[in-house]
Amino acid sequence: MTFSVLICTYNRHALLRRALEALIERSEERPDQVVVVNGGDERADRVVEAYVGRRDLEVMLIKTVNKNLAASRNIGLPRCHGAIVAMTDDDAEVFPDWVTRMKRAHQEHPEAGAIGGAVLGTNADTLAGKIADQITFPMWVAPRYVRTLPGVNIAYKQDVIRRVGAQDELLFRGEDVDYNWRVQKLLLKPTTN
Repeated sequence: MTFSVLICTYNRHALLRRALEALIERSEERPDQVVVVNGGDERADRVVEAYVGRRDLEVMLIKTVNKNLAASRNIGLPRCHGAIVAMTDDDAEVFPDWVTRMKRAHQEHPEAGAIGGAVLGTNADTLAGKIADQITFPMWVAPRYVRTLPGVNIAYKQDVIRRVGAQDELLFRGEDVDYNWRVQKLLLKPTTN
């Protein structure tokens, strides 16, 4: 099962460096492909270019003009060729077993169009941050079916991405919620013979 990872970035080269180090250098199992869409300055380009040309991993840098996250994802998703396409953010560091766990979850749940996991280390120092974490990134005790998953920790089946289409570029926030709603709608649609 091939595994691609899409990361979109905009003027956060230091955070992107940490994200790529976690994904590539500290992973127990590396992805097959990493696609980085950079809507910002050349400092992020240099971070990504340090990984381009490796024999053990395909790393692709795509330059764009920054519009919003959905637009950047729409540029990167068609370039991801893995059977599973995961997304994370330039300010996120994945766990060392992230790729392995995502692949295993997709194998165990072929009916799931999208699979995600916990998001740790968000702004839990403030009351607003704690409330946001409970609403946006709830911590479930056991795996379960949910209404949506955060775009920072999600993996889609390639076939589902092709069938759902592009993310809504008119949305400034919530593009992942909208996209996941469309994934559910697609997969819950009754089929006829």
